[in-house]
Amino acid sequence: MQNLGTLPGGVYSTASSVSDDGLVVVGQSGPSSWYQTDGNRAFRWTEDSGIENLGVLTGDEWSFARAVNDDGSIVVGQSGIGASARAFIWRAPSNEEDNVGGVIEDYANLLTSFPVLTNDSAVAAAQAQQGLGQTMGQGFFAGSGQFGVQMHAGFARTDRNPTTVGARSTNSGAVSLGYGVSGGFTVGVTASFAGTSLANNGFDMSAGPGLAAWARYSAGGAAGTGLQAEAAFGWSRAEGALIRGRLLTGVALATGTSSLQTWGGFASVGYGFEAGGGWLVTPSLALSHYQTTRPGYSETGAPFNATYDDMTVSRTDLTLGLTAAFKVSEQGTLSLGAGIDREVAGQAAVLSGTSDIPGLATFNIPSSFVANQTRGYVSAGYAHDFGNGMTLSGDLRVGHAVYGTSPEVRGGLVLGFSF
Repeated sequence: MQNLGTLPGGVYSTASSVSDDGLVVVGQSGPSSWYQTDGNRAFRWTEDSGIENLGVLTGDEWSFARAVNDDGSIVVGQSGIGASARAFIWRAPSNEEDNVGGVIEDYANLLTSFPVLTNDSAVAAAQAQQGLGQTMGQGFFAGSGQFGVQMHAGFARTDRNPTTVGARSTNSGAVSLGYGVSGGFTVGVTASFAGTSLANNGFDMSAGPGLAAWARYSAGGAAGTGLQAEAAFGWSRAEGALIRGRLLTGVALATGTSSLQTWGGFASVGYGFEAGGGWLVTPSLALSHYQTTRPGYSETGAPFNATYDDMTVSRTDLTLGLTAAFKVSEQGTLSLGAGIDREVAGQAAVLSGTSDIPGLATFNIPSSFVANQTRGYVSAGYAHDFGNGMTLSGDLRVGHAVYGTSPEVRGGLVLGFSF
């Protein structure tokens, strides 16, 4: 029989489990007795380090180690306040240099961190797709045989939902070059650079590039009457850190590095006609598709880490829109718009991979966030032609976001030149 001792300030200790080789013992030690929990602490004992206090989960008053794994590196037990208790899991530091481990974690919250990361992935992919949509939507008309250049500065903002989806915003800049093949047909390219902020989201991505090629056709040329058609395809990329465990009490943050790469395309057809009072009215129908890929990666920095498989998130939307433009002056044009986006197909975010967490050796977790499949919007814009080949325009759009109930607000300014 060997005396394991007590923790500092303790008057008793109780052993509850021992490793297979008998070299690690766990239990609890405290200032009073085993049935009075206040002040009691879970301990882990080895011959080299003696009796070690494993601590309590945040806000708790007591803890009790219940069991230890075969080699003594993982301890499970309970931590609580009064009669309320939560399961905890503890892992010995992996090595003396990085000292990863050595803190108890809330086991339920540790498991919850994975579906939370799945939901974060869904929101991050939707934001990347929205940004690419803005890049592809920079087409314009240039005169026959003329070049046009447009510089665009834009933003998109969605506030936080009360209990679910966090706030997200994107600021972007883009330059478009177009060439008028004829009076009614223009082709061009757009290069953009955008930075996205996803508050309280596991994705901490840097600003990234985007590219798009586009073409526009108008039977009536710049007048916008008759058959209208537009098509574009594009690509964007952003990379950075992915962090699991944010905002969850008693969970050590695990970090990895990956990227979001998005491909997309759209095509639209409409018809412009002059209505009473000098209005130009154009109903349109558009089909767009986006596919975002997050390559697999491995986490580091936490007592328990995971390795993730590739993830693909896609969405196909059908949009019914209506715009109305009115010349308020010889050089100024006001435009109003409204429409409905309807998701007709999609592939939701699914987090899959492996981990070293007991009970979660493999996982395949779909997002619990449900996308808003039908999303309405309204828009307003103004364009001013200075008459010397230079134009300045601005627009504002308010509508439903892909996720959450908070409205998405988009806007931008465009300075254009033709030569």
